[in-house]
Amino acid sequence: MDKLGLIILAGGLSSRMGQPKALLPWVNGESLISHALRKGLEADVDDIIISIGHDDQLGHAIQTHIIDTLSNDEKKKSFYCSGFY
Repeated sequence: MDKLGLIILAGGLSSRMGQPKALLPWVNGESLISHALRKGLEADVDDIIISIGHDDQLGHAIQTHIIDTLSNDEKKKSFYCSGFY
């Protein structure tokens, strides 16, 4: 069976938002990026790649909170976070 992957394009300046738009509240208070990751897990994808551009705040949030929280129940999944500096 073929593996299915997901690429989440979360980079961008977010200059109008004042903070990374991926961290804004979305559904039930969950951030947009957390919601996208959760939906990817529910879709049973094998690998998730998150492109964050050059945003340190977003990268830190993903690595320290969102991925740890979402991956507790899904140890078989792989998460990758890419930044361009």
